[in-house]
Amino acid sequence: MKLKTLLILSIVIILESCSPKVIVKEDEVVQEISEPVKLEEIFTQEVRLDVKQLHAWVNLMPGSESRFHLSGELDIKNNFKYDMEFMILKKIEVFQNGNSIYIVKPTIQIDGTLSSENINKYIRFSTLRGILLDGMLNIDASINLSLMFYDGKSEYVYKIENLIINRTN
Repeated sequence: MKLKTLLILSIVIILESCSPKVIVKEDEVVQEISEPVKLEEIFTQEVRLDVKQLHAWVNLMPGSESRFHLSGELDIKNNFKYDMEFMILKKIEVFQNGNSIYIVKPTIQIDGTLSSENINKYIRFSTLRGILLDGMLNIDASINLSLMFYDGKSEYVYKIENLIINRTN
């Protein structure tokens, strides 16, 4: 009986050593993060769009009041989540160093009509006269934007980070 057990054990060991092994790693690290990421910092864009142009600048021309300006052109892509016919850029929130410093209701111009051939919406926006500088904005640091869209039923957010502020002197 011992010989039979020993023989079976030897066969199992030989088969085990000859068979290919597949190792499945769970929780494999794809990218190491040096600092913990807060849950609120993880964000997925809610609007599909192409930013065609985007400008942030401060008018520092002598003889006029210093003002902060935003302007841009956006090509919004159709998506089943929102109603393109009523989709507008409702407001823009400007952040710097994690703090909200301005909430802007921009002047907008919508180009084109929606049809079965043209399913995108092209929006131009601007602050027109600009926002009077009040010490909240550090013109030497970049800004982050939250573009808030509305389709008549729900709001959708598109975030832009690290936008450089230009100067006109």
